Amino acid sequence: MRPFIYVFTLVIGFLVFPQASVAGSRPFPAPIECLDTARLLLSYLLNEKTDIGSDRASQSRWLSVKLRSEFEKKQRTCEEELKHRPMDKIISPSNNYFLLTWEPPSAYTIIGSRRYGNVAFVDFEFRWGKGKQYEGNRRIQSYIFTLDNGKWKLDDVYSVREAYAAPGNLSNELRSRP
Repeated sequence: MRPFIYVFTLVIGFLVFPQASVAGSRPFPAPIECLDTARLLLSYLLNEKTDIGSDRASQSRWLSVKLRSEFEKKQRTCEEELKHRPMDKIISPSNNYFLLTWEPPSAYTIIGSRRYGNVAFVDFEFRWGKGKQYEGNRRIQSYIFTLDNGKWKLDDVYSVREAYAAPGNLSNELRSRP
């Protein structure tokens, strides 16, 4: 009878908490709300008329508290460096920082997702088409979201090594010197 109770409790747990994963088990896909957030964020970042660097409302909407703090610190550092080195080309963080590339891709596709408790990974494949400097290039990047007060917010971005770029992540880029 005891094994039945344990199995029954486990099954009920998975039915009641379908978006949680157990340590060591296979992760669950990211929830629809997180995938929707990821799509909306990428649409925002790829829009030439938007700039997350100057849009405080969008920073609050899309970025986790930790990432927003790193982002603001990088902006202040760039402003200070520009005062000391006005002739240098110092670029404040903008949409391209979140794409980890200076040239936005032509298209993107979500190729996978997974959730581990309050953290979700959304994997994108970026592609550069005709007329782009990296024409024909493909890159995979993982956008890491955290659940913050019931909303999925971006916490970091990771890219894998490929022909034109070394592996990297957004948090390290924000902490680096201008």
